[in-house]
Amino acid sequence: MTTKEGALPPENFGPKGSSECCAQDGPPSRLRVRVDSFLRIATGHDVCCVASFDAFVHRCMYRRVDGAALAVARIFFGLCMLIDIPEERGGGDLDLRWGEPRDCRFPLVHSMQPLSLPKMGIVYGLMWLGAAGIMLGYRFRLSTATFIGTYWYIFLLDKSAWNNHSYLYGLLGSIFLFTDAHRCWSIDAIRDPPTEQTVPFWNYFILKYQFFVLYFVAGLKKLSREWLSGYAMTNLSYHWVFYPFRVVLGPKLTDLLIVHWFGCLFDTTVVFFLVYRPTRRLATVFASAFHLMNLRLFHIGMFPWVCLTQLPLYYSFSWPRKIFGTPVSETDHAQMDTRQNERKGGNKSDRNRRHRKWTMVAMLAYCCLQLFLPYSHFLTKGYNNWTNGLYGYSWDMMVHAWDTIMIGIRVVDQQDPKRVHYIEPYAFTDNDRWTKHADMALQFAHCIERNIQHESRKKWNNPVHHTAFAQPNVSIYFDIWCSMNGRFQQRMFDPNVDILRAPWAPFDAVEWVLPLLHQFSGLRDTLIRRKTDEVLSWSNHSDVLFIADFPGLTLRNYVADDLYNVSLTVLKGTVRFVPAQDEQIASRSQILAPGQSTSLSVGSFHAIETVGTEPSCYMYTYVNRTKELEAVRDGAAEKRPTPAMLPLDVEFLHRWENFWLKRFGWRNETALRIAVFDETGKGLYTRKSLKAGECLIELPFEAMIGLNVLERDEEFRAMFDEDAMQEKLCTEKLPIQSLLAFYLCVTKAAHLDPYLASLPKEFSNPYFCTKQELVFLSEVLLLRMVEQNGQIKSGLEKITSVLKEAWKDTVELEKFKWAYFVVNTRSVFLDPVAVRMINSFLPCGSFFEDFLADEPSMALAPFLDFFNHQSGTKTDSELSHSVTQIRDQLLNAKQPLDLMYRLRTHSSHPAGQQIYICYGSHNNTKLLLEYGFFIRSNPDDFVELTIGTINAFMKHDPELRCLRLPREKYRFLADHRLEEQLFFVVDDLLSHNLAVCLTVLFVERNIHHMKSVAFAATPPLEPIRAIALRLLDFLLLEIDQSVQGLNKLPQLHASAVAISNWYNDKRKRRQAESWGRIRSYSSGTGKNQQATENALLNIFQKKKKGHHPASGESIGTYDGPAITATDMIKAMATYIWPKDDAMVRKRVLISLSLLGGAKVLNVCVPFLFKMGVDNLNLLSMDTVPQAASALTISVLLGYGIARAGAAGFNELRNAVFARVAQHSIRKIATNVFLHLHNLDLQFHLSKQTGALSKTIDRGSRGINFVLTAMVFNIVPTMFELALVSSILGLKCGMAYAALSMGCVGVYSAYTLAVTQWRTKFRIYMNQAENEAGNKAVDSLINYETVKYFNNEQYEANRYDQVLKKYEEASLKTSTSLALLNFGQNAIFSVALSAIMVMAANEIAQGRMTVGDLVMVNGLLFQLSIPLGFLGSVYREVRQALLDMRTMFTLMGVQSAIQSRANAPLLDVGRDTASIEFRNVSFRYAQSNDIFKDLSFTIPAGKKIAIVGGSGSGKSSMVRLLYRFFEPTSGEILINGQNIREVDLQSLRRAIAVVPQDSVLFHDTIRHNIHYGDLSKPQEQLENAARMADLHDSILQWPKQYDTQVGERGLKLSGGEKQRVAIARAILKNSPILIFDEATSSLDSITEHNILQALARATDNRTSICIAHRLSTVMDADEILVLENGRVGQRGTHDQLLRSGGLYMKLWDTQNRLYNIGSKKEKTGDEETQ
Repeated sequence: MTTKEGALPPENFGPKGSSECCAQDGPPSRLRVRVDSFLRIATGHDVCCVASFDAFVHRCMYRRVDGAALAVARIFFGLCMLIDIPEERGGGDLDLRWGEPRDCRFPLVHSMQPLSLPKMGIVYGLMWLGAAGIMLGYRFRLSTATFIGTYWYIFLLDKSAWNNHSYLYGLLGSIFLFTDAHRCWSIDAIRDPPTEQTVPFWNYFILKYQFFVLYFVAGLKKLSREWLSGYAMTNLSYHWVFYPFRVVLGPKLTDLLIVHWFGCLFDTTVVFFLVYRPTRRLATVFASAFHLMNLRLFHIGMFPWVCLTQLPLYYSFSWPRKIFGTPVSETDHAQMDTRQNERKGGNKSDRNRRHRKWTMVAMLAYCCLQLFLPYSHFLTKGYNNWTNGLYGYSWDMMVHAWDTIMIGIRVVDQQDPKRVHYIEPYAFTDNDRWTKHADMALQFAHCIERNIQHESRKKWNNPVHHTAFAQPNVSIYFDIWCSMNGRFQQRMFDPNVDILRAPWAPFDAVEWVLPLLHQFSGLRDTLIRRKTDEVLSWSNHSDVLFIADFPGLTLRNYVADDLYNVSLTVLKGTVRFVPAQDEQIASRSQILAPGQSTSLSVGSFHAIETVGTEPSCYMYTYVNRTKELEAVRDGAAEKRPTPAMLPLDVEFLHRWENFWLKRFGWRNETALRIAVFDETGKGLYTRKSLKAGECLIELPFEAMIGLNVLERDEEFRAMFDEDAMQEKLCTEKLPIQSLLAFYLCVTKAAHLDPYLASLPKEFSNPYFCTKQELVFLSEVLLLRMVEQNGQIKSGLEKITSVLKEAWKDTVELEKFKWAYFVVNTRSVFLDPVAVRMINSFLPCGSFFEDFLADEPSMALAPFLDFFNHQSGTKTDSELSHSVTQIRDQLLNAKQPLDLMYRLRTHSSHPAGQQIYICYGSHNNTKLLLEYGFFIRSNPDDFVELTIGTINAFMKHDPELRCLRLPREKYRFLADHRLEEQLFFVVDDLLSHNLAVCLTVLFVERNIHHMKSVAFAATPPLEPIRAIALRLLDFLLLEIDQSVQGLNKLPQLHASAVAISNWYNDKRKRRQAESWGRIRSYSSGTGKNQQATENALLNIFQKKKKGHHPASGESIGTYDGPAITATDMIKAMATYIWPKDDAMVRKRVLISLSLLGGAKVLNVCVPFLFKMGVDNLNLLSMDTVPQAASALTISVLLGYGIARAGAAGFNELRNAVFARVAQHSIRKIATNVFLHLHNLDLQFHLSKQTGALSKTIDRGSRGINFVLTAMVFNIVPTMFELALVSSILGLKCGMAYAALSMGCVGVYSAYTLAVTQWRTKFRIYMNQAENEAGNKAVDSLINYETVKYFNNEQYEANRYDQVLKKYEEASLKTSTSLALLNFGQNAIFSVALSAIMVMAANEIAQGRMTVGDLVMVNGLLFQLSIPLGFLGSVYREVRQALLDMRTMFTLMGVQSAIQSRANAPLLDVGRDTASIEFRNVSFRYAQSNDIFKDLSFTIPAGKKIAIVGGSGSGKSSMVRLLYRFFEPTSGEILINGQNIREVDLQSLRRAIAVVPQDSVLFHDTIRHNIHYGDLSKPQEQLENAARMADLHDSILQWPKQYDTQVGERGLKLSGGEKQRVAIARAILKNSPILIFDEATSSLDSITEHNILQALARATDNRTSICIAHRLSTVMDADEILVLENGRVGQRGTHDQLLRSGGLYMKLWDTQNRLYNIGSKKEKTGDEETQ
């Protein structure tokens, strides 16, 4: 009967007629065949199964399939339950769980109590026997019923033991009860063999569906921000299960990507992959691995095994037979089913058919219930806390991680409140689940009270044991502090509420459960993480605790004696700190503001009260002395390594060096020794303790190898050619470092041999990497190494050039490199004044001093160079004598000098500990390059990168790969040296230059705004957030690739090993740990730096926000006049040159004048340069040097002044014109905004608010650019081009002018043509972006509707289609832009080459000077600048004009509803406010007629009700009366005046409307009521609120009339919003009031209050009440019944009931529904009783 996968056979099965449900005329369509084929592969069914309910029941659910797989599932489930009952259900420790009567229980029904211990043993025994019966299939129904009965009893007895898997076991047992799982491989089947071993398919379906709910709903619950942000299960990646992932990704990414994201993806998709046959096996592997992994990670009993045992259900129904026996053939199954049908007859009994159908109805109801229960917490509000509902049927597995730090249970005797006792939280229960749920807290409090009463009754009659609660009348207060998902610790319950008397109901929200302080949730990734890392770095036993509290509440805390260095720091809010409970000390309380700290005394209480109106958060920091002492006692404290002795040969060399130093007078008074340390290698330590301020070492000045040694070495001086030095070094000086390195290479001084022998033979600096290793180094290192190489080679070349011939080839480059790094890594800095002073007294004078490029401050310091570097270590260096004292000694001819180099320490050093000094605040890149080592967790570290790194990132990043940036941006960055100092600092903070680079390259489209970006405060960082994060990931990827590449090499140089270790350390710290304290490297004032740091901390929280699928339409077109670019420019010109604003016109004139001056000065610059060059070329032997020099200097000074003046004029111009541009933008945007409000309702109903908002925003940005471009780019560029071309023609010839103008013409024509061609791509891109935005906004606004109908995927598909259009248009835009840029560059390059060749020919023929060449070159570049900007400006102007066209088109749209010219005001009062509809007909566009010849009259002062069915036109009547629409024919009159003929504003002032859906502004309730008439005083506002029955309610709120109502009034109930709308209408005081179904969505009590308010509001006013509930308009003076576009009936309520008709039908229908509902409620109450 079944195929391999259980697909339907070709024969007809089920009852008669089920096979004909899909009968078709002719062969099936190709689509039908494909759908059937897919369904058979995926599910084993076809379309016929869902063609009707009968087919679904008989053909699908009741078709017979092999029961073998179901039997195996039954056996394994029973086996798992046999193991689970003694383990998880508590059967193995009955006496501990149920034997103590004083233990507190938490049953679902509060009155439930467990049986006595023996009876509970019987219950467990029955449950175990039931599980055994399920496994063996013995009396299956009875066994299953026994199991689930006892199981659910145990389950409901204790909510604190609820979890998802215990709930699942009960559900599976209940499902098995109704299946035929015992038909195969069971004792029942052996005892009474069935005719066939088949079961209905629904037996499999319901089990698989249950696991679908388990996985899928758990996945949906994980789609929360808490889970996807990685807060729920932190540090799980450190488990050995995740070791492979941790090696590749690091701990943090493993936690986020594998634990959280993959867990969510697995849960939501695994069942679909299991159902679909092609992916089933792979999904099984993943599911098995997932459950086995959970088995190792969590203590969740048999849950993974149960899930694993159910996986085979997704395979063939007969798979066990293939393993254990011969499968039943399909023919056998078919014959069995046929015989069964024959026995039952062709016409099955109706009873059997009904039974099947009702079974399926029950099954479908169960399925719906399982989908509803996880989201039913809006009903059971009493069980909710910070999360929704109990941890069971929610399926929110592991989504919330709880941390409880304090449980305070305070019992107060009400007879004597001073008698307070505290109870141990775990005295009556062994878990703390009750601390998170109000219902269990209430049960726990009553349990405590019951135990107190029990104890008091026992001791009441015994005076000796008389206790405080002999006559118990107590109050119990809970003060419980919890943290959820890493937040601040805060209170769960109100500590001032007596739990025993606190109200609680299962379906009402619990008022005494305090809300979660969401405003502090965002601090988890910033402040909490940063402070935690900082405190934990203090010592191994320092810790921090973060607290948040509510206003008015007080935390009373005790500081234990085993803590020290305890401090309290306020982070947010304001608190009052009371140091102790003693009254005298308590009077010394202090107020602490954010950032303030105070120290706490140990062994005493203190109190912290949150004052003010805002919550506070603060932190405790402390050190645990007990843990510290335990660590020392147990040897766990960190032991300092014992210095290792040096090898004998090395020790001998250093002893020889020490002996050599002692010859110069060195006395090792601090007992310094060289040793080998694990972390640094060779280093210095002292054999005696040193105090802070003591001298570390005193090294004789004579022993230091600096310039003084070189000057005294006659042999060394003799190597240099003094004449060559005079000639060549007059312009290029010698670096002191190169000179010292050369000295080390050539010196033959015997007394230096000990020192030279102690120097290292190789270095670990990156410079010494091999060629194979260099390939894997980062660009930053390579660039720095290139600089180093240039310095080394340049230094050697300079020295070689001034050596005598005999010495020129003495030193090889490789040896010089070694010596260069010796000097670089082992030198100290001396006072250069002292060095010069000593050299000045040399007998032979100073030889090298005049030829040095830098100060002679470097000197090699023997022995001292073994001090290693540690960041933050403070030392002071000094000479033992001042410069004056040195001079006095030299004057006295005292040689050698008694001069010492001293190094003092600021900290103490114990004996045997390595001593560090600080080389300076260097990052690890600098340390590695200069010294060949790095420091782990270097607080001064930052990640450097170059502009080349950014370019490589662009090529790597798929979103930026096709981006082509204008060269002007790179030129701008290079000219202003903004491409230097690009780095990320700790916690992902950017340097100012990096933020500028990213903004200029990827955000700022207007190249004229680059200066404002670069030289203002640090740019806003939100636009570059995503790019910066991807850039960081790219840097990590480069590091990974470098490490992998280095590891693949067979052998590494020492320098490559150091680099690999550095890369690994940087990667680990970047991915796993905090980098240290936050440091700001931004430029600007301190305020700007703090703002920048705060902004960075906010934007670099890596919490991804996804886009929800959207729906809607694009903004479309407007019925306005066609707007051209010329029209828009003319319109903007009126704003730039307004006739009514002289100040704006003056600013424009001043700006143009400054612009002209700047252009003239720019053109003068090449002429001044030409004059300077020509003057220098005219020099001869007869020229007076002073005169030539003076003239040249004057011209060049003029050159500099002209350039500075041009730049100054440009900046001043920008400052002057800024107000003009911003003023124009403000006026245009305001006019557009006001115009939108003046448009008719039809316009706004057909257009979407999101698209309109984007139109205004994009248009405003376009205006800003076009205004700037029009005044300062287009016209000035043409002027400058004409000026340059004219000068070239006059000075050099018309050929030059023709060539330049031709270049401009070709360039402009090409730019215009290509730009015009590619404009359509921009239009398509804008349209697609609009449409995508509209769909997103529309779908998000209708979020609940999407969820109600499960249309998420449909919305996502629609959104994806729009994004696909945007993607295609964007790609075309980028490609065409690349073509445009290439063509522009090619045109200019050709013109540049041609004109330079022409100039060169002229110079060769003597008709032009070199100065002319310089001038032509300068003018050419003057020409290139406007050419480059002209193209980019034109492109941007075109784009801006496109963006502006829609906005200006909006301005041309005319409202269909307008006041006529000179229309009179509407003359109406309360006594004359009659309304008449006279033969009114109306229809909406593209719809049927709403009204046909509608006529009726409403007398003044009467209350008229309008009723009718849905769509009868009740609300349309209001819109016509308010002139939102015009009737197609007929008239509407108020007081006899046609509303078309009167002023529109006066008409609308005369009518006040209370709409059905009262949408309020996101402001105070005062503002929302006042909106009815903003001119009314507060007194009238309050009177209106009283009339609306709202005033008393407002006064009960904490902020009264200043209470915020929330967005759209969401903080108010429906009744409160309606009363606000009524008060607003009353305050307007219009003679006509309209109530548009104002009570349609309210409950009966609220409706009654609203009706009373309406009665007061309509007193002596003409009022129209549109109602759906007829009971609300019974008191109307007259009721109009709309029917078929006309007034079908009219009269009072009683008259209409007597006359019959539509009104009577509506009345009867509503009352019948009401009576039915009332009867149901009454019946339910009786059953409950």
